[in-house]
Amino acid sequence: NRLLTQMCDYFNDYKVVLFSDQNVTMMSCHPCQMESFQQTDVLIGIHGAGLSNMLYMKPNSAVIELAPYGNDGRCLLGGGPFSRLAAVMGHNYMIHHPPPEEYIWNTVDRSSEFNITRFIIHINSFLKSIEISK
Repeated sequence: NRLLTQMCDYFNDYKVVLFSDQNVTMMSCHPCQMESFQQTDVLIGIHGAGLSNMLYMKPNSAVIELAPYGNDGRCLLGGGPFSRLAAVMGHNYMIHHPPPEEYIWNTVDRSSEFNITRFIIHINSFLKSIEISK
């Protein structure tokens, strides 16, 4: 996973952990999920239900949503469910929309490609602005 590898390389002062619905052990232990997210300072995820785990994070944590479809009202700042949930929970929130010309969706293997470097720079700038810097 290029994104995970590059995030680990760039944010080497952070403990980068992949949370996946493919992890059967974690998915079958709701208290384990809650504990894991209570210890999370920065949550980065693609638009989807997994971002709702911010419910268990401490106030002033950072939530970063990757939303590759900019024309979807659920992915607009202040209009989407995760930006509103972040506001209610007292989290710092950022949304990243890759430019359409940089985003490629492969329907065969259900994978996507986008400019990871631009995404990491955007994340770093956001974290610095809220004083959670590397």
